[in-house]
Amino acid sequence: MTTELFCLALTAGLALILWVPYVVARLFCWSIADVTGYPTAPPEFPAWAHRGQRAHLNPLENLAPFAALVMVAQAVDVHSANTMLAQPYCSGLESRMHSC
Repeated sequence: MTTELFCLALTAGLALILWVPYVVARLFCWSIADVTGYPTAPPEFPAWAHRGQRAHLNPLENLAPFAALVMVAQAVDVHSANTMLAQPYCSGLESRMHSC
């Protein structure tokens, strides 16, 4: 497995687990009926839950373009230090690094 494919797998794994804090916040802030339905006046979420939702959406939005670039690089057999430097920008990690 190339380093690019490994980084793609890590980004996909990150996208798969980042929904957990948001769902846990919904379960603790709302009742089960509100979580499974459509509440008319939902209670406000804590700020960390909103941040968790945005953190989950970021890799979801960037995963498809990053996966396409990795697959093209794999098909063309291009593996260099430059492809590794582009990884944080393509997978959305760059915005998380600068927001800390």
